[in-house]
Amino acid sequence: MAKIELTLTVEDGAVKAMLAELLEAVRESTAPTPAVTSASMLTIKEAAEKYGISHDFMRKLVLRHEVRHVMAGKKYLVNEASLAGYLEGKHPG
Repeated sequence: MAKIELTLTVEDGAVKAMLAELLEAVRESTAPTPAVTSASMLTIKEAAEKYGISHDFMRKLVLRHEVRHVMAGKKYLVNEASLAGYLEGKHPG
């Protein structure tokens, strides 16, 4: 992140107040954003057990890209929110 320093001498009180407001707005807009929380990810086995579905059905959902997932080594990790949405009929895959 670049650091900007500015020195300005202003006699007019209204202009000075406006610049102070502008500076505050810039400071607020460049404040660091909070860290993104990680998504809850489950293995196919964990997802099947937690949601009461068969391992085979869960695997088919992943292979047909019906739910969001990633590969971690040789394992699929299923996005829990995506699975919950699918099971509620929202089909977010």
